[in-house]
Amino acid sequence: MIYVIYGLGNKDIKKVLKSIEANILINYEESNIDEIINEASYDNLFGDKKIVLVKNSSFLTGKSTLESISLNNYIEHPNPNTILIFSVDSEKLDERKKIVKLLREKAQVLEIKPIDIKEVNSYVKDYFNERNYKVEYNAINEIANRINDNTNLLDNELEKLVLYKIDDKTITIDDVKKVVIKYDSNDKIFKLVEAALKKDKVTTFKLYKELINGREEPAVIISLIASQIRLILQVGILNRDGFSEKEIATKLKEHPYRVKLALESFRKTNKMELINNLEELSNLDYKIKKGDIDKVRGLETYLLSI
Repeated sequence: MIYVIYGLGNKDIKKVLKSIEANILINYEESNIDEIINEASYDNLFGDKKIVLVKNSSFLTGKSTLESISLNNYIEHPNPNTILIFSVDSEKLDERKKIVKLLREKAQVLEIKPIDIKEVNSYVKDYFNERNYKVEYNAINEIANRINDNTNLLDNELEKLVLYKIDDKTITIDDVKKVVIKYDSNDKIFKLVEAALKKDKVTTFKLYKELINGREEPAVIISLIASQIRLILQVGILNRDGFSEKEIATKLKEHPYRVKLALESFRKTNKMELINNLEELSNLDYKIKKGDIDKVRGLETYLLSI
């Protein structure tokens, strides 16, 4: 049997792959198709079913091409004692390719779809139940409110809560407010970073005050600024490496509009300035946690110096 697994989102492809107990794990980008077909063609010595998992199968997307007679032959006549799985972390397959059409016809093709915003509450409840955690009803609602429509980031925030409450395994609304990022504040953070990189201190502090007045914790603001600068840096580097805005959005699992804004910001600054800012934020976070500096004063001093 041959499977193709692709997709992005909260029901993340990585989770599906982790549940597969593969005998052989191959990274397509570090191998070649003939080696993969040879591996799939041979039976296990002890007669057990062999599971060959091929990660990063980019030949299924528009990023690379592949012409292989051996692969075509194998798809037509697969080894009945091998389960061959091609996986790719991509929003879609390149349906124009002959190999994709052949796999659609001969293999089991599974798309891992992102969670719908309407399913967030039940997804969160199930997530914690599976890990034997208790979660308050109002905590679930708070998570949904903070995530907004950024469901592709939901698992990251839930994992943070699991680690934060690993001792007593009970999630309260206060835990959520301390740990889960409020994503509707991201636009202000984006604008704040953009203004700071432009050296526009009036706009920078106007947005900073709005965040503080909205009861956003300085520690959270520092984390969000660092995250935003990191995004700008990643987008800029990937763009210089030849990736289009759409490809970058897919790779980083970001909204295309945010990628567009990040690229515009990158063009107005330089790589070293962004790296230096990340180092300053890391040092600031360390000093605040050690108690060497007041969190509000420290953040304001950073914004003045950027």
